[in-house]
Amino acid sequence: MIDIRPFATLGHANHGWLDARHHFSFANYHDPDRMGWGSIRVWNDDTIAAQSGFPPHPHRDMEIITFVRSGAISHRDSLGNEGRTAAGDVQVMSAGTGITHAEHNHEDEETTLFQIWIIPDRTGEKPGWGQRVFPKATREGGFEVLASDTLDTDGALPIRTDAKVAAATLAQGQTATWTTTPERHLYLVAPKGRVSVNGVEAQPRDGIAVTGENEIVVEALSNADGFVLDGYPRNTEQAEYLAEMTAVDVVPLLQVSEGELVRRLTGRRVCPECGETYHTEFEPPEQEGVCDECGSELTQRDDDTEETVRERIRVY
Repeated sequence: MIDIRPFATLGHANHGWLDARHHFSFANYHDPDRMGWGSIRVWNDDTIAAQSGFPPHPHRDMEIITFVRSGAISHRDSLGNEGRTAAGDVQVMSAGTGITHAEHNHEDEETTLFQIWIIPDRTGEKPGWGQRVFPKATREGGFEVLASDTLDTDGALPIRTDAKVAAATLAQGQTATWTTTPERHLYLVAPKGRVSVNGVEAQPRDGIAVTGENEIVVEALSNADGFVLDGYPRNTEQAEYLAEMTAVDVVPLLQVSEGELVRRLTGRRVCPECGETYHTEFEPPEQEGVCDECGSELTQRDDDTEETVRERIRVY
């Protein structure tokens, strides 16, 4: 059984500093049909604004895995652990008998990440935290295990439950196979690009719930082999990561006046409900200020105001 949960149907909460999509019931979003999947209790697709983050808050008896998709997240907890997890890397916190932690985006750009909570098999144990760098090249063309309860065979970050968290990077036409058993529950999300899972197609950021299968074959349906990087990299660390990820063939330099940049960058409008993006000049909605898809009122992101855009240009 393969069930596609379209991105537009996910729970949504925009707090300004945090724009979150909830694959399962979380906080003020409640759907009795989406309370979890197997041992998975939470899968949040988070966008955290620059220089903001989650203040200190407690957890207990939960395995919390954070996969950073862009930017970086800085961790601090009541055990004295501190660390910064950058794009493509993973951190795991085992809440155990109790831990208080804070997660902040100290970068000058937004950070995107997946926050995954898994119910542990073993409770009442000492809390812990760890992180690991996972070079993108090691998961090209196949799955790499990022977190697991079988460290002797996987070499991944430890979690206290019978589960594995894995990632793969696929170019168009490539496939990756994962062997499983029918009683297990699997959940997949492709951050970018269209994929098919055992022949069932899904769009970027859709949830893909799987059970009753002996194996899953994931095929990339859209081309992820070439990139146009607009304004990236912005610092030395991003440049080093880009060098690991791919070879750069050409770097165009576009000379544009500051006034024109401000006009273009401040025109973006987004729908807070379904996530559709528009531009007041280049891609306007049919009705001014109203989303074509769901009819909600469009908003301007905090980082698209004239003041913010001019400051970004000044820093750049």
